[in-house]
Amino acid sequence: MGISNDAGLVDRAILNQEIEAILQEATGNFQARELVQDHVETVIRAGRSGEVRQAAERVIELLSLDLDDLRKGALLSLMVRLTGKRKFDPVVAYVLEKRATYVTGRG
Repeated sequence: MGISNDAGLVDRAILNQEIEAILQEATGNFQARELVQDHVETVIRAGRSGEVRQAAERVIELLSLDLDDLRKGALLSLMVRLTGKRKFDPVVAYVLEKRATYVTGRG
């Protein structure tokens, strides 16, 4: 059972099940879960189509949520797996660049 169909589109129901499993027993409300689902789906679609900035901004928002490191790691793993490592690498580079700019800009 895959998350992508033959056209490469994300099967939202299956994606939501995977996200629900990751967020199981996490604190937060239903709106936060929907937000995570929307952001993950945006990351996957934007990453696959080469829209690095849009994907990276959503990754940054997801990493800013009040989740433990294990859940954040699981979400990142899911996004890498579904986007594809080659397509996700530029997103990671952008996130790291933005982080470096933010950290040095505050100092």
